[in-house]
Amino acid sequence: MTRCLFAIAAWCCLHSAPAAALAVNGSFTGIAHVTRQGAEPRGRADTPVAGTFELQIPTRPWNDAPGIPPPSGRITFDLNGEHFQFLAGPDQPDHPGAVSVAGAPMQSVSFLTSYQPRFDGAIVTFASRDHLMFEGEDFSTLAIDRRTVSSMSASFASSRAGLAASVDVRAFQLGTQPPPVSEPPWWALLLTGVAGIVIWRWRALRQAKVR
Repeated sequence: MTRCLFAIAAWCCLHSAPAAALAVNGSFTGIAHVTRQGAEPRGRADTPVAGTFELQIPTRPWNDAPGIPPPSGRITFDLNGEHFQFLAGPDQPDHPGAVSVAGAPMQSVSFLTSYQPRFDGAIVTFASRDHLMFEGEDFSTLAIDRRTVSSMSASFASSRAGLAASVDVRAFQLGTQPPPVSEPPWWALLLTGVAGIVIWRWRALRQAKVR
């Protein structure tokens, strides 16, 4: 009986709900095609740019169930001696963060700091020419790393600086972190505690009979 209780409790802990967010971080360099807001397209200037990103990308719909973390992240760009930083997440009312996914003609996953980043915000897009980032339409299998991503792109707009830039990424590095380990559900912890009490009581009764 005790072995059965322990086996059930262990199974429940091991089969708790899977983690629902993927942590992705990295850096990139490339050429930024900068346009001053209100300027003609022919006035566009090209300049070297370097950037970084730290993203939390949900692998399940975060509005459908409690406990699913919404998208959040930080994206930075450095060009012409200026530093631009864009934050997104539930603590950023104007930049809640969003994720866009496409499966054809190649797989792509885009992280947007807001729903209209072309006015003030940033976008980072990862693409997989060989369709390796997720399986079919199962986004819970999402993997963003050097093995799965074949190219990436980025863009941003800053209303403060009055400019927008699309980045032709020439090189990038990815440091994907595994999702945080999910905590066992409350009922699994409760069952484990009950199993411990039953074992303690069973041993006490057994010792009493021996005496």
